[in-house]
Amino acid sequence: MNKHIILTGFMGSGKSAIGRILAERLKRPFLDMDSEIEKRCSLTVSEIFEKLGEETFRDEEAKLVRELCRKRGWIIATGGGTLLRPENRHALEKSGRIICLFASEEELIRRLKGGEGRPLLFEKGVENRAKELLAERSQIYQQVPWKIDTTGLTSAQAAEKILAGIAKPPLK
Repeated sequence: MNKHIILTGFMGSGKSAIGRILAERLKRPFLDMDSEIEKRCSLTVSEIFEKLGEETFRDEEAKLVRELCRKRGWIIATGGGTLLRPENRHALEKSGRIICLFASEEELIRRLKGGEGRPLLFEKGVENRAKELLAERSQIYQQVPWKIDTTGLTSAQAAEKILAGIAKPPLK
């Protein structure tokens, strides 16, 4: 069966919405990692961070990555920090094509304002914390060969962009 298509990128980049569209168009199963972890823990991501800590969340995330790597042909929306652990990145690279979704800082902040359930954003206010996290994660995201800019695009337009290039080698 086909390899996974794995969407990564900062929160608000469109991973879940675009992933659902790709899954429907390609007739493949879809999994949003954050939603799956919420289901398994019977807590929201925010509650997991608050009650159990970020490390516990990252451990659950790593466990889920290992499980997903034993499957084939899924469309997977990672959490924004999934690739922070090198073992997650390496395992996902072996099991499919990773596509990093990004948008301008202004666009991401606009999308995130008013968004609930994003635990790392509300420590210092959305804008400041988003900028800090983007700076921390940009090096990790830059290592992904295939990137799609979702700035100004609808989820459907971004999905079309991915579908148009899916048979091509990764863009440098």
